[in-house]
Amino acid sequence: MIRYNYNTQFDPPAPLVLVTLRNPRTGQFVADQPAQLDHAADFSVLPDAVIEQLQLNPHGELEAMGLGRRVSVVTTYLVDIELHEFRHRSVKVNSSDEPFVLIGRDILNQHRVVLDGPRLKLEIE
Repeated sequence: MIRYNYNTQFDPPAPLVLVTLRNPRTGQFVADQPAQLDHAADFSVLPDAVIEQLQLNPHGELEAMGLGRRVSVVTTYLVDIELHEFRHRSVKVNSSDEPFVLIGRDILNQHRVVLDGPRLKLEIE
């Protein structure tokens, strides 16, 4: 089980974790990337800068609907995502101008996640 305190630099405080991201083709990685849990996101998302840093190659495209129900076609990439002892291989992600990695339901639904807002704590099994 992984336990985190919510990040209180956000208003309201937010559940963030640290992840390691790895290019499955080359093994190149970046560690300790802040990642916000986003149960509203169908897929996980990486910042454009991380896509470039890992030199990920485009894998395909998909239609994505954002806020306001606006649909757009986005490029997908494959990446290995490690959340402590939990390893997720060849996860299909989109890129974004978001400042943090967003962990979506593609990963969250594989775990038991407890968000304890009153205590500002998070648990992942």
